[in-house]
Amino acid sequence: MSLLSRLSLSAKIGLGTTLIVILIATLSAIATSRMAADALVRENKKRGTALAENLAARSVEAMLASNLLDLKNLVDELRDVGDDVLYAFVLDNEDQVLMHTFPKGFPTDLVKANRISNGRTRIVLLADGRQRIYDFASPVTLEGSRLGAVRVGLSCSPIQDEVRRLVFAIAVVSVGALILAVFLSTLFGRRVTKRLARLRKQAEEMVKGNLNIQAGPLLAKNCWEIMNCGRTNCPAYGQTHRRCWLFSGTLCSAHSQGEAPEKGDLCSSCPVFRNNAGDEIQDLAETFDFMALTIKTQIEDLKRAKKHLRSQQEQLIQAQKMESLGKLAGGVAHEINTPLGIILGYAQILQEEAASKQMFEDLKIIEKQAKVCRKIVADLLGFSRQAVNSREAMSVNESIMESIRLVQHTFGLDKIEFITDLDRDTPVISGDPERLKQVWLNLFSNALDAMPNGGTILVRTRLDPEADKVVTWIADTGSGIAKEDLTNIFDPFFTTKAAGKGTGLGLSVSFGIIEDHGGEIRAESPAPPDIWTRSTDRGVGHGGGAVFIVDLPLDHRHKDPTPQKDNP
Repeated sequence: MSLLSRLSLSAKIGLGTTLIVILIATLSAIATSRMAADALVRENKKRGTALAENLAARSVEAMLASNLLDLKNLVDELRDVGDDVLYAFVLDNEDQVLMHTFPKGFPTDLVKANRISNGRTRIVLLADGRQRIYDFASPVTLEGSRLGAVRVGLSCSPIQDEVRRLVFAIAVVSVGALILAVFLSTLFGRRVTKRLARLRKQAEEMVKGNLNIQAGPLLAKNCWEIMNCGRTNCPAYGQTHRRCWLFSGTLCSAHSQGEAPEKGDLCSSCPVFRNNAGDEIQDLAETFDFMALTIKTQIEDLKRAKKHLRSQQEQLIQAQKMESLGKLAGGVAHEINTPLGIILGYAQILQEEAASKQMFEDLKIIEKQAKVCRKIVADLLGFSRQAVNSREAMSVNESIMESIRLVQHTFGLDKIEFITDLDRDTPVISGDPERLKQVWLNLFSNALDAMPNGGTILVRTRLDPEADKVVTWIADTGSGIAKEDLTNIFDPFFTTKAAGKGTGLGLSVSFGIIEDHGGEIRAESPAPPDIWTRSTDRGVGHGGGAVFIVDLPLDHRHKDPTPQKDNP
């Protein structure tokens, strides 16, 4: 890898700008110096020509009168014109020197150095070993006749000094321009690389999984503010991370067609686009923002899809497990039902022939435990769904009230109070009254076990016409259900009761019965307080109990709801 490729972009911009400025400044200095020097030489030649021709014109009268004194004065005056005038002398028509300004004697070779050939002023560049001299030879004429010539010598040193001063000034200006250019290019390079660094940072954050970072600038005014449209249902409304021309389906009447990002071409004439569109780096940054949010949206969609699929793989497994357990439970129940009946029958017969009280008590224990086993067998048969289903038009409220009347006296002995809040507008449904009673009794029994010191059971029903169902809430003021157990309470044989207190099949059977009716049963713990406040104003201290919610579909509608009996 070369050294240039290892430099940062900012250094490359600064270096490139510096080299360009140096090249331009050098070429400009050379060209400017050359033009300035040529201009100074031309001006110097014009000046020397004017001095020589003026001296020639003024020398005519003195030469005609052979007045050497006047010629002396004329050449001496020329010496006083400037320091660059090195000499002046007058020649006759025979090239004889009539007057000169050399204090140490006239150099005779100088006469032949510049001869006039065409009657015009002639300029020759001479050198005396120390400096260069422009020699001007101008003819002295009268009415077309040549009387002689004058010669004027101007030094080139002042011109060279002026050119050097000019070159120095140009060099100083060029260096200053170079420094300024380097400074400005550094600022520009840092500004550009800073924006690019933000893009790199965003890319790094995207790799790390952070898709909320924004590389593009926040707009001072957004599209809904500029257009003052007030369309809060537009996909772009309230969005500050993505430009409206990157959205599909916006509600702008003139620019709503097309899909992003091609839609940006349709929006090029929109005032929002003209006010907020930036350079290529801003476009790239906004594209990064759009890409990040698009990826974030897609990831969220994938997560939701994955969660949904997992919930469906889990439901399928649960259904398969329940089906397998149901088949197993039904087979086991059938196999043990007959010998269990024989054990129970013989225990009852032997009680009549018991020889002692102790034997009688032992047989009573056998009978009691056999009945417990028969109850388990009945639950297994119910769980396996092998009981005969009898569907008929029925009232949910009536089914609940019949169940309450069955247990109300017994529960009252345990200080359990029922509160009912039944919707009198609930129509009849298609269901199995006896099996639904089993659901209510199972839920009441669970509530009883959760309140060993007494409490309250709330039963509430409501018609949900939009969802086409009847919703039943059965809440208690008991100890509630632990959060970690909520997902398992409907699993077969799962129980939190002490050994001998429950089989763990009650809620599983209830779940199957409600599912057979096309409904749904679920539990929440603790029960929401509004379950109680919406149903009673008696100030029941509901504590942190649980609530079971049962949804039953309205398979059969009935115009006149069945009259409901008064609450107990």
